[in-house]
Amino acid sequence: MTWISRRVPLKRSSKPIARRARPRSRIPKALGTHRERVKYANDLWRRLIYAKEPSGICPRCRARKWHDAAHCFAKGPYPALRFELENGAPLCRPCHTRVDSDHHAKVEFFTRYIGAVEYERLRLRALSRAKSDLALTILYLERASRSGAAVVSRPVGPT
Repeated sequence: MTWISRRVPLKRSSKPIARRARPRSRIPKALGTHRERVKYANDLWRRLIYAKEPSGICPRCRARKWHDAAHCFAKGPYPALRFELENGAPLCRPCHTRVDSDHHAKVEFFTRYIGAVEYERLRLRALSRAKSDLALTILYLERASRSGAAVVSRPVGPT
């Protein structure tokens, strides 16, 4: 017999409990492990960030082609913002290095790139320690890549 906190015996049923079928995931079957899912989501996020600047030119210096997708708020300390589309910008290597090494340059660039209000929204979300569901994040990124919602070009002059 099984007991609950009030010391009342529970009856055992001879019938097995029917379990509800779990909803099938839309994530490809090849993405079995957590590491593979994160890699897939990173690739989706990077492609969407690159789509923000279809010209292929770095939005910070306007001189070189971009090669990197830079995070405004780093993905390690701020996991909730890791796959936010507003949290990234395509930058060339020298600009990415400069922005990552100088906090003031990063704040200045991203405030001009995404706007002061959006930057403040991201900053407040960065204070949250909530984690996001990876499966839902992948679905969100796939939907954004199909709809082309992330394709926004914002002109930003050199700093």
